[in-house]
Amino acid sequence: DESEIYPQSIIVIDLNNISYINDNYGREEGDKVITEAANILIQNQLANTEIIRTDGNEFLIYLVGYSEKQIISYLRKLSKEFKGLSHGFGAASGYSIITDAIKTIDDAVNEATLAMKENKEDIEKIKGALENASVSGDFLSKTKEDVAQKKIVFKDGIGIGDAVIL
Repeated sequence: DESEIYPQSIIVIDLNNISYINDNYGREEGDKVITEAANILIQNQLANTEIIRTDGNEFLIYLVGYSEKQIISYLRKLSKEFKGLSHGFGAASGYSIITDAIKTIDDAVNEATLAMKENKEDIEKIKGALENASVSGDFLSKTKEDVAQKKIVFKDGIGIGDAVIL
């Protein structure tokens, strides 16, 4: 809270389905996925950042001097890397940017955590929509281009686009 260098950012990352992995494959396997994720974070660490493991399957990254565009680009890169984790569950993430002394680090952590939880909910909705559509064949459009751009529209009007998938 003492730094007067802006922008400062907080990223919260929550690994998906670690409890499922622990329950079905054992804690050693869950620990392996957490270690893989930590290694990805270390290998992709940016200058002027700190990586903190805050919970069993949650990480916080504190960044100084990065624009929102740079943060989003970094998150997309991490998301792509996390898709390669064992078991393929990936991670949900959220971020918050501090541009002045009005927003505190605690405020930013809370905001980033809420954004991560919304991202996790979006992932579950997409997963459910894709599972239901693949079973029932309810695709209205499913061209190669739609799939490549992650834009699939279902008969019920649910659309999936880049806005929800980082």
